[in-house]
Amino acid sequence: SLDCPVTQRVTVGTTSVASPTVTITSDGSTTICRGAGVNLTASATPGLNYQWFLNGQPISGATGITYRASTEGTYQVQVGTGCQAAGSNTLPIVV
Repeated sequence: SLDCPVTQRVTVGTTSVASPTVTITSDGSTTICRGAGVNLTASATPGLNYQWFLNGQPISGATGITYRASTEGTYQVQVGTGCQAAGSNTLPIVV
């Protein structure tokens, strides 16, 4: 039950928003030499919130649409609007 009179009730509409679809691509080989790196880019729309992960752990400060990977492991990015988030494919980098 509601605790307000019928005359004070307001109907609230809702809208469903699809989660963004995200794919990681690299600008070069994902097998790199020590000291080298490869740029990873999320395919999502600019202006969203990004968090990059290495081996399932958030990478501190890695919150842009691109990330330069130089450490061996499996990378993933989570992209969202603040209300909904979507995870990307994983991309292994071998050093």
